[in-house]
Amino acid sequence: MLSTDTGYRRDYNRDPYAGYAEHPNVYFPVANQAPSAYHQKEMVLGLLVDGSAIAFPFSELEKQGKAQFDYSFDNASYQIHWDSENQSAWVTDEDGQTLASTLLFWFAWYAFYPDTQVFSG
Repeated sequence: MLSTDTGYRRDYNRDPYAGYAEHPNVYFPVANQAPSAYHQKEMVLGLLVDGSAIAFPFSELEKQGKAQFDYSFDNASYQIHWDSENQSAWVTDEDGQTLASTLLFWFAWYAFYPDTQVFSG
């Protein structure tokens, strides 16, 4: 059983990240500052294909108004899946196989992939 008696003064009944996604600042310094076209904490679907990066901002996916759509990137075709109700997204290839991708804040994706392409709806 876990104990909250850790020897540290912290309220373990309170979420330390409550409101973090809405606040424009990050809790730590970031080397590559993301362009302000999107809120720093805009959620994005990040995809790497043979070293090329692309970000699909959730606001752009929402503009599509579709649960799925075809997208070509690096000479291959993919299907982008958007679940508006649950604010989730994923990618499948031409064979319907789900590809490794990630959901994260825009500032975090850009910090690792400053040369990223950005999908625009």
